[in-house]
Amino acid sequence: MSSALAVTVAGIVPAFVLAIALTRAFFRRKPIWTLPEPDPCL
Repeated sequence: MSSALAVTVAGIVPAFVLAIALTRAFFRRKPIWTLPEPDPCL
């Protein structure tokens, strides 16, 4: 059970950190969304 919990935490923590990083990047990019042209990165 302990090893399963460790694997679960090891999978959730990086995903949580990545989600925060993406959210911060989206908020930082938000002013670009106001432009009429689509994002070339997508």
